[in-house]
Order: sequence, then structure tokens, then C-alpha cells
Amino acid sequence: MTSERNSFAWLLLFIAGITAYRFFALLGYDYALYTDEAYYWLWSKELEWGYYSKPPVIALLIRAATSVCGDAEVCIRSIGIILYPFTALGIYLTGKTVANSRVGLWAAVLFITMPAVSVSSLTASTDIPLLLLWSWSLFFFIKALDGNNWSLWILLGIAGGIGMLSKYNFAIFFISGLLLMGIVKTDRHHLLSIKPWLAVLIAFLVFLPNLVWNFSNDFPTITHTSEISGVLSESFFHWDSLGGFLLSQFIIFGIISFGVLLTLLTRNNWLQETNKIRLLYMGLPFLLLISGIALFGKSNENWASPTYAAGSLLVAWWLYDKGLKKLLYSAVLLNLVLMVVSTHLDTIKTATGIENTSANDPFKRLRGWREFAAQVDERLSPDMILVSPSRTLLSHYLYEAKQPISRSASWNPKNRIRSHFDLVRELKQDENQTYLLLKVREDDCLASSFDSFEPQPPIRVEIYDNYSIEASVALARGFKGYQCR
Repeated sequence: MTSERNSFAWLLLFIAGITAYRFFALLGYDYALYTDEAYYWLWSKELEWGYYSKPPVIALLIRAATSVCGDAEVCIRSIGIILYPFTALGIYLTGKTVANSRVGLWAAVLFITMPAVSVSSLTASTDIPLLLLWSWSLFFFIKALDGNNWSLWILLGIAGGIGMLSKYNFAIFFISGLLLMGIVKTDRHHLLSIKPWLAVLIAFLVFLPNLVWNFSNDFPTITHTSEISGVLSESFFHWDSLGGFLLSQFIIFGIISFGVLLTLLTRNNWLQETNKIRLLYMGLPFLLLISGIALFGKSNENWASPTYAAGSLLVAWWLYDKGLKKLLYSAVLLNLVLMVVSTHLDTIKTATGIENTSANDPFKRLRGWREFAAQVDERLSPDMILVSPSRTLLSHYLYEAKQPISRSASWNPKNRIRSHFDLVRELKQDENQTYLLLKVREDDCLASSFDSFEPQPPIRVEIYDNYSIEASVALARGFKGYQCR
């Protein structure tokens, strides 16, 4: 009991230190929002059960944060700093359940210092609620498999449903769980019980409003997912994509942590205990599935991040079992070094005399947007609508200028749903309306779609010699409908 109290106290102390560091680091951040963050901020102003590419939880979290502390970047990005400690707590409790409090402590520490978590903590990302709900669903599921308590299965269903409303790939949790119960003999009897199926039903009912929203909007998310994954591309195998994805996991999970995870997967004798097998089935299928997507199309580096909830537990447990404490300390220390480097990269470059370039600046996409918005404001009068086919330009301008989405419209002559702007901001015929057009292709039918059309000098914000924000500009009046479909 004393050991458990000490482990929990050390975890709370460590989490408090990490959280305080990240909070003060965020206060010193002077970067504009990522495109997705600005995009989600717009969603948060008009809450719905779904959006073009994501379910609604990220918009709800941003709405909750901004209602407390306003629309500044630091407020929007505080979500991860606030929620990740609770994710780590869920991992600690799972580790304490399957092994002991020490394993839970080290698993939680490995997780909260993961390089991907360190970066995500300073952004408003859909991975934040995804990982929170995944870690607690894993805890409820492991406890329910052993205790078979009604309340645990119900909690699993609620957490799983909210997880589905956080990010659609949470569905892999249920697939992994059913796979586990179908293959692991000690858990197979649960498939004949009503309780797991009740959990699935509850999750479905929680998720149902988003399903209805998708149905009413012709399932735009399916199209979006197939496009970004590239699984429908003509080329069949993408070995370079798979290789790049797997190498990126050393940075996502941690250089030592991912190496240890790959090593222990070959240790069949160690992976014989029921709880170790359970963790394996609740982590590995996700990694294999996303690796498959990378092979047949492409995968973003962070897509497999839920793997590392169970992965952190397995790595900490194996290192603890084998008495490899120095390697465990080294994994955490290296993660902390990467956290400091990624957080203070600009400061480190300045101190060492390294000049930022487009080739070595991972934050280049966050620079120049305030200047861009200022240039747009010089051209955009209060009675105009901003029109563009680019969600990037629209999202950044509307956030920087703190304008509602109603000040914008999507240029979409082919009538394709490519972003949320296409869903909710269709360009309407209006003979009296004036428009400022950004980055609209100047083909023969553009001018004929308006009563008047006047090209203007382009907007350009130079970030580096070979990297800038650019947009063609035109003034137009009286949209007559697309004449170039």
C-alpha cells in the first residue's frame, strides 16, 4: 500500500512539473495557429454534430476553452496541457491493474513524455480527446474483462461513444476488443454475455447523432479519408511510404521506447500472461492497420498514436520485469530532451547561430499569417464577402481577423465537397453583392461569372527566399452563377 501511494504521489509530482513547464512554454509561444487549428476554431463558433473531416468533440473543447479565456492562441492550445495529465492517469490505473503501481507509474511517465504528446500538448489536436478516451476505455475494458461488472461495461460504452465522437479511428478500439475476446481463451466467454454487446450498443447510441449528420450530408468524411490516405491511387504498393511511416514512429513514441517495443514483440515467452496478451491485442492491430494504409496509400505519422497507450504499458512492464532501469531512465530522459528541443527550437537556433530557412524550420507554416490577414484587411471592405477555393487562406484570415464564417464563401465551380466551407458556405447568386476573390484561377469563365470583375495586385508575404504566402486577388460584383462547370 505504501508503494502504491508513493508511486501515485511521484506520478502527480512529475505530471505537475511537466504541465507547469508546458504551460509556461505555451505562454511564450508566438506562432500563429496551424491551418487545422484555425479551421476547428471556426467550427467551434457554430456547433454541430459533425463537420467535413472530423466529428464534433474538438470543436466542443475549443468552444469550452474560449468561453473561459477567449480566442487567443494560448487559450485554444491549452486543451492538451489540461487533458493529457488525465490521459496519463488512465494509463497509470491500467498499469496498476494489469501489473503493479510501479509499472503504471513508468508507463504513464513514458506516455506523457512521448515526443508526439509533447508536440500535441501545445496544439489543439483531435488526438488529444482521442488518446484521453482511448486510455480510459482501455482501463474500463481490462477491468470489465476480469470483474464483468455491469457498471464497467456501461462506462466503457459511454467512453467509447465519446471516443468515436472525438475521432473516427476510435472504431479500431472496438475491433481490437472483439478480436481479443474471440482469440484469447480466457476472455472468449464474454462474447456469449450481453454485457459487452450492451457496451457496443451504448457507444453506438452516443455516436448516432454524428452518423445521422453524416447521412444527411452524404458522408463527406468517407470521401475525405479515402483522399488523404490515397488507398484508391493507381499504384498498388508504396514501400517508401511504409518505410517512412515506420521510421517516423521512433520520433512519435520515442527512439528508445519504439525500439524496445519492437524488441519485446519478438519475446514470445514473456508475452504469455493474459494481461500482456490483452495489451498486445489492444495496441498492435492499430499499428498494423495504419502500416497497411501506408503500404497501399499513405499515412500521417500520428495516425497510429493510440497504439502507444498499450505500447507504453508493455514497454514499461518489460523493462521493469527485466530490471533494465537504466534503459527506462534513458528512454524518459531522451524524451525530455526531445521535448525541450522541439519546444525551444527557435531559441536554440538563435543561441547557436543557426539561421532559419525553409529547409530547417518546422514552424514555417505558422509564420506570416498575421501579416497576410493585415493585407487582406486592407482590401476587404465591410460589405464584401471573402471568396476562395482554399480552406487554408479562409481559415487563417477568419481566425486572425476574428470574423464569422458567414464573411466567407467557397469558390467551387466543380461542385465538389473538399472542405467544410463547401458544405456550409456555398457561393450564392446575388446581383448586389461585392466580393474579394483570393487564389481563384483566372480562366476564361471566371470573369463571365460576375457582372464586373477587376484583377488586383496579388498578396505576398515572404517568409524565406523560397517560401512565401501568396494569393491572387480580384474584386468582383454580382455573382451570376458558375459559367464554367
